[in-house]
Amino acid sequence: MGRPRKPTKLHLLHGTDRADRIKENEPEPDPLDEVPSPPHWLDYYAKKEWERSAPRLVEIGLLTEVDLSMYTIYCQTFARVIRAEKAIMENGMYFETPNGHMQTRPEVTIARDEKKLLAQYANRFGLDPSSRNGIGVDVGNKKLTAEEILDGASRN
Repeated sequence: MGRPRKPTKLHLLHGTDRADRIKENEPEPDPLDEVPSPPHWLDYYAKKEWERSAPRLVEIGLLTEVDLSMYTIYCQTFARVIRAEKAIMENGMYFETPNGHMQTRPEVTIARDEKKLLAQYANRFGLDPSSRNGIGVDVGNKKLTAEEILDGASRN
């Protein structure tokens, strides 16, 4: 299968784009100018992640109107990881069955599976260190790395 494809925008930001691999008619949705409000139905932790990372993604041009549904899924997956981890912290990783056997809590499996999905979604938006490695973004008069922007640096 090979590696999952990166968006052209990430290749351009990394400086790893190649003219022979970019389609001339590739759709390029316009980046958002401002951060939209999160969907009202999102989980509390999903909304917190939206509020934390969406402004940075909009600032570096990686979040577009057509990405919002995928970004919503990323945020909801983030919330499920948090809820599963909280349950593990409160109840432990194992429980005793009525027959006296120790069994792994379902939350352990949920956390593991959701973390795999979260990593995949994060990579699509440049939210993990390996997908941001080498990205440089001009913001106003100074050049910031994507890492600095995602960590909260701004043009000011």
